[in-house]
Amino acid sequence: MNQQYSTIVKEIIEELESRNPLPPLSPTEEWSSRLTARLENYSLGDLFDGFAVTDSEFGECVKSGLLLWNDALDSSHKIVQNIGTKTGNYWHAIMHRRENDYSNAKYWFG
Repeated sequence: MNQQYSTIVKEIIEELESRNPLPPLSPTEEWSSRLTARLENYSLGDLFDGFAVTDSEFGECVKSGLLLWNDALDSSHKIVQNIGTKTGNYWHAIMHRRENDYSNAKYWFG
């Protein structure tokens, strides 16, 4: 990994990259309930330990994206549905696309 991440984010990314097979486009269940619970319980301060979080909404989008990668669509949605930025809308759209709600995804991509 060339980019700088906190130790916790590095560990989570490495775990998610080890998935075999790759994540399905439209998951029916989360990949790892243990990982979902870990992510849900991390504060942004814990998740980005050692790095300043200057934009909490962007930090929440990162957390939502990690949950989405873990196929935890509901947990991801709970975060992004309350973020009214372009970045939040983008992740919101991807979450709806993965749950096969095309019209809702189109709305959030708009």
